[in-house]
Amino acid sequence: MSTFQTLDVDFTPVDSWFFRESRPFDAIGTSQLGSVFPPPASTVLGAFRNWVGRQLNVDWATYKFKEQMLTLPDGQQMSAWELIGGLAGHPGLICLDELGLMFNQERLYPLPMGLQQDMEQRLYRLQDSEPVRCDLGFIRLPRAVTHPGVRTRAITNTWITAEGLRTYLAGGIPAEHTLKPESELIVQEPHIGIALSRGRTIKEQMFYQTRHIRLHQGVSVFARFSGLPEELINLLDGGSDHIRFGGEGRQAAIRCQRSDADLPISECPKNRDFTMTLLTAASFRNGDQPDWLPADAKQCTAEDGSDYWQVNIADTPVQILSAVVGKTLRQGGWDMALGGPKPVTSLIPAGSTYFCQLPEDVQPRVLEQLQYQWVGHERNLGRGLICIGNINR
Repeated sequence: MSTFQTLDVDFTPVDSWFFRESRPFDAIGTSQLGSVFPPPASTVLGAFRNWVGRQLNVDWATYKFKEQMLTLPDGQQMSAWELIGGLAGHPGLICLDELGLMFNQERLYPLPMGLQQDMEQRLYRLQDSEPVRCDLGFIRLPRAVTHPGVRTRAITNTWITAEGLRTYLAGGIPAEHTLKPESELIVQEPHIGIALSRGRTIKEQMFYQTRHIRLHQGVSVFARFSGLPEELINLLDGGSDHIRFGGEGRQAAIRCQRSDADLPISECPKNRDFTMTLLTAASFRNGDQPDWLPADAKQCTAEDGSDYWQVNIADTPVQILSAVVGKTLRQGGWDMALGGPKPVTSLIPAGSTYFCQLPEDVQPRVLEQLQYQWVGHERNLGRGLICIGNINR
């Protein structure tokens, strides 16, 4: 029986990349379509699945019509649908666990939104405040811990190193050098393209404009995949190749290695209060509940009359007191299997931070079980990876 391991993969551009935003090319008022960055999780997982299939001699022309048996390096047989998936009813064993960036061989993570800065670029932590009445109820809103008269603002389009994230999770304020603005990592380029007919001839009056992403030297996209049989890990470990990646048939160089580095774990809180930060975008899709809450959230009232939301994460009850959530992330894309556009979905962006506490009858040691779990839907796409941090009051 195979055991399953994880594999780290770096995606480095050969030229520029294009990951189309959620709007279609023919949207009214659209003169130019931009790229989303980092690339959508479905794009990364799909590209990796395709590459794994090629290593195992999958016949992609008949893949969705006929089940194929794959021969693993040790001679074992496994269904391609079971391992690779990608079809309705066949999600596959391969899952995307993490998605981030590398900069000069150093991991970068989304900057927690529990950090803000003043006009002089000094950093401050946010924490929940005294309850106030608003449209959500009698709740605790996030506020920056500052000196009187100091005003802060959100930090956008910024990443943080493992050192900085570890400091934040420990309850401290990261050093300025641990923050990496996106302008130091990528640049956007305008491109003009032409539409082609099935006969590869130019369609008249079918010019289009896009904005591509070009990564700076030393920057790559990092992904960690799980669900791979150990025998397959042994085959792929140390491998490299060139693949198609994203829109317009752009290329990426990939390099694989067995996972050997853990996430930047800090010591879990010793009391009931903690922060919960999304390291990847989350999909909640929770009906009547606010979009930023997990599906099972239930609004409750504390003894002091303030409202909070009760949720269960990894079978542990958690009370969400407050949150700082970024702008909703809209993602669509092209479905290669169906040959048409994917439905546009709304996601809670990575970096969103929740201020939480445990019920009085739950011991703080259970927080170790919550560290680096996944919340929400679409676990196979790595949605909703969380990290637990300390709150200094």
